[in-house]
Amino acid sequence: MVLHLATGLDRSRYEASVACLSDPLGTDIELAARDADVPVHYLGKKAGFDARAYPRLDRVMRDVSPSVVHIHLNALLYAAPVSACRGVRAIVYTAHNFPELLVPPALRWFYRTCFHWGVVPVSIAGTLTPALRKEFHVKSIPLIPNGIPVAGFNRTNAADADWRHREGFADRDFLFVCVARLSPQKNHDLLLRAFRALREMGGDAHLLLAGDGELRGKLMKLTEGLDIVSRVHFLGNRADIATLLGASDVFVLSSTQEANPLCVMEAMAAGLPIVSTRVGGVPDIVDSRVHGLLTDPGGVASLAQAMSVMMLTPRLRQECGRRAAERAQDRFDLSRMVDAYDQLYCSLLDVTSESVGEMPNCPIQSELHI
Repeated sequence: MVLHLATGLDRSRYEASVACLSDPLGTDIELAARDADVPVHYLGKKAGFDARAYPRLDRVMRDVSPSVVHIHLNALLYAAPVSACRGVRAIVYTAHNFPELLVPPALRWFYRTCFHWGVVPVSIAGTLTPALRKEFHVKSIPLIPNGIPVAGFNRTNAADADWRHREGFADRDFLFVCVARLSPQKNHDLLLRAFRALREMGGDAHLLLAGDGELRGKLMKLTEGLDIVSRVHFLGNRADIATLLGASDVFVLSSTQEANPLCVMEAMAAGLPIVSTRVGGVPDIVDSRVHGLLTDPGGVASLAQAMSVMMLTPRLRQECGRRAAERAQDRFDLSRMVDAYDQLYCSLLDVTSESVGEMPNCPIQSELHI
């Protein structure tokens, strides 16, 4: 999302730089930033609290001299104080999750303080906004849903077939795919148990798990205990998500909570029907029996049944996939998100007496640094 925003803003008006708390990890996103000529400053923060990140970030801010600082995830603890000391004109924080999943209890007072002293919080989902207001005691919170490059997920039959053959799958194999980090929130335990139940119902399918995380070892042991090792494929972090989605048949997500999940939006853009738990912002994106099937969270039998219905009903699957792609084209394109943040930045810099929630039209700016 950060890279899409940095490259999507009008470069005749904005100069974007990225500060990353960690050291370089060699990810495809880092390579994409380099190819797009987006400067990335790595602060080398170690695990846990690391006070050395403050002077390192301060040096970056001194060199860049930003008009806007846009903060994500746990970087607020470091970026907000440095931005305030540097007198940055506009400080924005995008809340990508619900407070209980986003902020440790011991730090919530700090977030409240920041939001009452000039940092503007942004919600990415309508269902997320009330929770942010309640937890952080903020009345006005702009709503800017995440966006994706929809055109980049268009399917081609040749690419789909090539991916299957390279990965060892036949054209006739039925592939469920889940793109999500292997963490408690994503509840892969439920998904694996539902997949085992699907197998017991006679469903002959494979389950592809793209992503990595702290639960990988535990989940791999669970597949052994459920006797589904040969049918569950841990793919790790991937740089070919668009192709992976295009080569699959159904996207499935078993999370306990979600705000505005990019993985679901990307799967819909690829024309995949969705099977997901009915949590958080998912119902805002997916209409059950229109774009897929939604189930109550925590129910192994109901998730397995939804997967079975989607697998065994080709017409429903095709119709849901077609309508999912149409919704993605209409509502999820990256340009909407970029335009909304552009207007928010402008309102904070130039029309501070007006409500940022209304995001008025902005005059042309020049030499804005973010």
